[in-house]
Amino acid sequence: MKRSALLLLIPAAAMLLSSCNAEAEESRSVRVMLTENEHYTITSENPVLVPAGQNAVFEVEMEEDYVVTELTGGATYEDGVITLPYAQYPTTIDTVTKIPEFYWFEYRYTPKEGQIQTSLPSDKYMEGTEITVTAIPNDGCVFLGFSFGKYLSEGGTIVSTDPVFTFPMDDDITIYPNYVGANTFMLQYDGNGGTIDGKETAMSTNSSEFYYCPNTILNKGQFEKEGHVLLGYNTEADGSGEFYGPGWNVVMGEGESVKTLYCQWVPVTPEEDFEYSVSKGNISIKGYKGDDEFVVIPETIDGKPVTTIVKAAMQNCTFKKVYIPRSVKTIVKDAFKNCDNLETVYMFDSITEMTDNCFPGCELYKTLYILGCQDPEYAYAEGGVAGVKIERLMTHADDKKVIVISGSSSLYGLNTPQLTEELNNEYTVINLGIHANTPCVFFMELAAYYCNEGDLVINAPEPMSEQWGSVSFNATMWGILECCLGAVSKVDISQYDNFYSTFASFNMTRSWFDSGRGYDWNGSNSDHYGDLNYERPLMPKDHITMVNGIQDFSRSSCHNKKNIKNFNYGVQKITESGATALMSFSPININILSDASRKKDYRIAYQNSASDNFDSILISKVDDYIMSGSYFSNTDLHPNTPGTEIRTNKLAEDIKAYLADPSSYK
Repeated sequence: MKRSALLLLIPAAAMLLSSCNAEAEESRSVRVMLTENEHYTITSENPVLVPAGQNAVFEVEMEEDYVVTELTGGATYEDGVITLPYAQYPTTIDTVTKIPEFYWFEYRYTPKEGQIQTSLPSDKYMEGTEITVTAIPNDGCVFLGFSFGKYLSEGGTIVSTDPVFTFPMDDDITIYPNYVGANTFMLQYDGNGGTIDGKETAMSTNSSEFYYCPNTILNKGQFEKEGHVLLGYNTEADGSGEFYGPGWNVVMGEGESVKTLYCQWVPVTPEEDFEYSVSKGNISIKGYKGDDEFVVIPETIDGKPVTTIVKAAMQNCTFKKVYIPRSVKTIVKDAFKNCDNLETVYMFDSITEMTDNCFPGCELYKTLYILGCQDPEYAYAEGGVAGVKIERLMTHADDKKVIVISGSSSLYGLNTPQLTEELNNEYTVINLGIHANTPCVFFMELAAYYCNEGDLVINAPEPMSEQWGSVSFNATMWGILECCLGAVSKVDISQYDNFYSTFASFNMTRSWFDSGRGYDWNGSNSDHYGDLNYERPLMPKDHITMVNGIQDFSRSSCHNKKNIKNFNYGVQKITESGATALMSFSPININILSDASRKKDYRIAYQNSASDNFDSILISKVDDYIMSGSYFSNTDLHPNTPGTEIRTNKLAEDIKAYLADPSSYK
């Protein structure tokens, strides 16, 4: 009981002491003095005694044109009065006065994108004057931020991303509100320790009127960091996010118009680690004697460009990754022979001489990053409309999808909105019908990278080898990939033939042109889905073009062992992703069938061979896609508008029949 009583007394004593201290504080006065200054006269008492906790106030008359710019102790100046609030201790207030500067304030804006509201009009104002600006974007536009001196697109730097921004006048200021229009993407680049054209930040814009993704800035030597090279960009500064190489397509989230990318730098391997020769001012790499896991070949040695990697230069090296700079034009046969640990290569689209035997014996080498330094020349021509198709695949990776892989019979002969509707809008349809002479396996493997459980991948091959499993690359394929270089990194590069030789020759032809076509250019008649959607009228029944020649359902040319093995590799990738691999057939003009193909037994044998040898589930009959000449247009594999409607409807029926009873199919 005694302990409890004592505890009760302590708060009471504390309250009494606190009360006494408060009374003492109120009765105490403090002395506050304002220092003299040659540019004002103190007209009130100085110093002053004020009760502790009260304001100390001094009246002053300022000399003409002078203002108070600094005060110590937390004092303030306004309208000839200097005030020290809540004086607690004896204090001396020091002042700084000066004739103020006057600065010009102006603003600019683009009316079609948005407006700007300002608290003060454009005029000259005394330094320290605060101005508030408010961004008002137009409907469909997004505010990026305010910049001083220039628009972001002209090299300005964002000073605030807040749509309401207040700043003091401390210099001549022209402020710009920056907007992204309804049909524009913007990528902002952070140098991340390096510079871009001498600046720490940069930006680029792409049109989104037709495309789904913006492309990153090409590496043309404008990126610099001492002792480093630019590998690419990442959504996170530490490289833990999504990587994008120069010239790659950047996936934008739903409703996202702006994305920030951080430059990714790798240190250059020391020059002394290389053996080399000099000829006509150019460097040829002849050997490497270091032990780094990631070897970065320098762009220059002794100030001379590295242009060639000679035969056996890197033979038997132990590195896991190698970066080949944009200065390199030639890689000779066996240059990287038997590099047992090599897994990943970074190279540029500047290489113009290269063979398909540059990496023999590199069994672990599967991943190639092609980095862009050349402007696109063939991008998005009619055959290259694959760009928008691949972007659509990337952008809708998380959707429940139906992906159709085929040649141009589906580029022309598939109506994506119609198929979507006939499948009750339960799937996002991706039309990867592109060109008959491109290897379907590449697109199967690419589709698998973006597939999920429940997706359907449907091959509808035309009767030619590339559509049934040939993995040979050609110039047409590179024309398709020119604006989608990142797609190459999503496949196992060791699976494909004639890859490097056609890559080099394509780069050579590109260097002959200067079309001025950027990533926004679109020369096709395709729509936002990648379908060829211009009106193509009904034709007579005997319509024939012979552009494709006589077509034969030849099992020997299409269904050979090598093609079957390659095709089934693609199927395996699809099933590993959780998706289901299905097979249909391409539309074809009955008037161009060979004599053998006009026989039903011959066609049935072709159909049975497809079912028996290829691991996709066959959901269609070849005869259902042999159509009257009335339904074709500029080739005998390109349906016209009525033919496209019929073919799309038939494919929808086959898909729905499979979905209704999957167990009844192989």
